[in-house]
Amino acid sequence: MHSYKKLILILLCLLISIPYISSFPVTTEAAIPTTNVNVSIGSVSGTKGQIVNVPVSIKSSSVNVASYGMKINFDKNALEVLDVTSIYGKSFEDSCDQDVKGCFIYNVNQEEGWLKVAWVDSSGGDHPISSPTSLFTLKMKIKSTSSLGVKPVQIDMTGDTLFTNALNESLIVATEDGKVSVIAPVVVEEPLLPSPTDDNETPAEPVKNDSGTKTDVITVPVESGNFGSGTNITQTPITRTTDSNGRVSDKVTVTTDIAKKVVESIKASNQEVARFVLPDTKDEVAEVAFTIPKEATKELGNVAIKLEIYSENVKIKIPNTSIERMEEDIYFHIVPIKVEEQRKEVENRARIEAIVTNIAGDNSVNVVSRPMTIETNLQSRPVTLVLPLRDVILPTDIQEQKAFLADLVIFIEHSDGEKELVKPQVVEYKEGQLGLEFGVNKFSTFTILNMEGWEEYISEQNIPNHTPYIKGYDNNQFRPGASVTRAEMATMLAQNLDVTPSTKSYTDVKSSHWAYNYVMEAKGARIMTGVSDTRFNLNGTVTRAQMASITYRWIQKECEKDASAFDSCSKLSNVPISNYKDVRDNHWAYEAMNFTIAANIMIGSGGNTFKPEQNLTRAEAVKVLNKLFKRHPVIDVTTPTFKDVPTTHWAFGEIEEAAR
Repeated sequence: MHSYKKLILILLCLLISIPYISSFPVTTEAAIPTTNVNVSIGSVSGTKGQIVNVPVSIKSSSVNVASYGMKINFDKNALEVLDVTSIYGKSFEDSCDQDVKGCFIYNVNQEEGWLKVAWVDSSGGDHPISSPTSLFTLKMKIKSTSSLGVKPVQIDMTGDTLFTNALNESLIVATEDGKVSVIAPVVVEEPLLPSPTDDNETPAEPVKNDSGTKTDVITVPVESGNFGSGTNITQTPITRTTDSNGRVSDKVTVTTDIAKKVVESIKASNQEVARFVLPDTKDEVAEVAFTIPKEATKELGNVAIKLEIYSENVKIKIPNTSIERMEEDIYFHIVPIKVEEQRKEVENRARIEAIVTNIAGDNSVNVVSRPMTIETNLQSRPVTLVLPLRDVILPTDIQEQKAFLADLVIFIEHSDGEKELVKPQVVEYKEGQLGLEFGVNKFSTFTILNMEGWEEYISEQNIPNHTPYIKGYDNNQFRPGASVTRAEMATMLAQNLDVTPSTKSYTDVKSSHWAYNYVMEAKGARIMTGVSDTRFNLNGTVTRAQMASITYRWIQKECEKDASAFDSCSKLSNVPISNYKDVRDNHWAYEAMNFTIAANIMIGSGGNTFKPEQNLTRAEAVKVLNKLFKRHPVIDVTTPTFKDVPTTHWAFGEIEEAAR
């Protein structure tokens, strides 16, 4: 094993260009290379002046790596190294000790076009690098004087590159060179106004056609990391169109090539967020059409990437769970309501809505900031929105400011006619501006209201007035993706029923079984029956079709008692037919599935499919059951009950409601 001091010496020797191979304390003839490491440099593209991230990684290795040093050559006339970010360990200057996963250091010579990097496992072999994995990322700027074409980024194998394992054995190193392709800005043959002058925008020459429509193309960055301090991982063009009336609209299409670059860069940099930044410094854009075609959606859905769409009017955060298994184009149509007359219309509608008047009473209700209309085909797939408090002057007194923010509420007018009030969380939208963050899974018009009495109402709602109907497991896990058993489903249903249990038992459900009484109650209500007249199948799973059938029966019975019990009662007499291709008229649950779809209680899972025979998950179950039990997702809990259901989980609010 290397001693700590000797390992650090290796790093320093490398950077002052002293041949250091002999400084390794080789103990036997183990210096004869016996293993292989394949080191790869990624390939990226960009325009002049753009910052790009070039990943360096181990593609394969027969053993773990305990230390490495390498020299990388680059085109000094085209590229400049701004930074090198290590995936493993801390830099030598940052108190690198044996408690971190190694020490990393680098040195750059811009004039000669090379850099040297070195890393060592400072624990003496306890934290080696396993493969395949990312090593570090080169943050490089394409010089404005660069010519177009391919600029190589290569590992120099003439003596300054060495990899060892934990036994000081030198490893055979095979390399794959990378490149930075300097390309011309994208030009699209569509209309557009000259773009605003912004540091992150690269405008093309405007084009004007005979109809008076003008177009321009703006090349903007896709970034990772924290907003405002992240790194650019690729770029995408925006087609900005101005019609003859002066109305400006933006069109963004994330191509498969862009999606692949995003995936490659996110993997290499060990990040998880890809953010599309849509500039509008002059506040002139009336609408944005943002589209991710089907093939690009597949690329993004196959890895753990969180997408963000940032504009001056809304920030849209899309978790990977809402992208994966999506088998069609994803689109967002974003329209800020800028006209004062239209804003007043929204305010007037809000004032007379029962959901508002029941809470506000005679107190004042005012629209704060700019309403937004957002349309998407990601219905029923959770998304987080952040609305900026733009043009809002906050009270200077701290207590008055807190009171003002506490009375802010999001008034949502869903496209299916449902109205909803949601308590948001106050967050930073950008430097110097606050925003309101909240989760949704349905879309339409979103308006920030200042509603006196809202905070008092929320406080009253937080008084516990019900009991949990589902529990987690002993290790503080909920297992949201696990299937629901028939015994579990009967238990959750029975806890919310008030019926006489059936007296006719199933042969496979003994009276001593923990779920016996629940099963008998569910049977007595004729909400959930057995797989046959004599068998219940306690440990069998519940499919989506079976959940639809349970939902259908539950609402039928509630609507028989009260025709206004659910908004969907009116649909029972004439169930609309869905267009899901796997909801066929010969399926036993055909009518039930069509009803739950029409009632917006269960939605398909992408690709115009319902997947009737797919097992229902615990997270999906509580989302449906909360609607049946008229329990709403919690909106003010910040500490998760279960360690595998963080606040960012799409069903966090639903699960917390069901388990509290």
